[in-house]
Amino acid sequence: MKFVPKELVHTADASRGRETLRTRLQFAITVVLVLGGLYLTLGLVGETAGRFLPDSWERQFAAVPVPGLTDAPVLDPARDVLVRLMQDESLRELDYQLLLLDDSAPNAFAVIGGTIGVTQGLLDMVESEEGLAFVLAHELGHHQNRDNPRRMGRRLLFGLVVGMFSGQATTSVVNGSLEMVESGHSRSQELAADLYALELVRRKFDDTERMLEFFHKMFERREEARWERYFLSHPLTQERIERLEARMETRIEARMEPRIESSP
Repeated sequence: MKFVPKELVHTADASRGRETLRTRLQFAITVVLVLGGLYLTLGLVGETAGRFLPDSWERQFAAVPVPGLTDAPVLDPARDVLVRLMQDESLRELDYQLLLLDDSAPNAFAVIGGTIGVTQGLLDMVESEEGLAFVLAHELGHHQNRDNPRRMGRRLLFGLVVGMFSGQATTSVVNGSLEMVESGHSRSQELAADLYALELVRRKFDDTERMLEFFHKMFERREEARWERYFLSHPLTQERIERLEARMETRIEARMEPRIESSP
């Protein structure tokens, strides 16, 4: 009897296996855990390197021109305030300078090396000397806490390693996720700079009632929703005001508390 094989109509590739939803989920979780561990490890190394960057090295960045920032006579009142703040002995030995950004949005920022940038919108908004002093002292707080070198070291090292072992699409996804994670670091840095500014202005200015002028005016201009805190690089303005006013009230109560003299 002659054997005649049947023609195969349907075939199945058993070598590829079957990818299930559970397999995909396990793979995604593994990727997240690996990237999370990589971020924590490399972030710690990069941030530590930035934390111990010598002042002499960071001062070299002050000589590099920053696009958009210029010197202008309109900065003279703000520069006088900065000079007064710079007399504090706690400040690091950086080449502090004040530069102007021609932008109507009220803002200020610290640039690695000792530069503080302010916008024309900020100068138009803040009227009191104490209010301007707090904004500048806040940026000095970023310099004092080495926030820029730490952030730069963390991002550069992590981005370099991820870029070496991943494609452009993956790198874009990672960078987007990194922005959200970095927001947590930025918010904590902003709060620390606020507290530093509070103490610095207290030491250099007698009248501190108008210190929070910038925050109050920003809060009046735009109402913030509580859920925004998770997506912003800065804390909510209302939260910053409440935190600082609570700290100021605590200090006032401590001053007014009578001293109890111990009997011999």
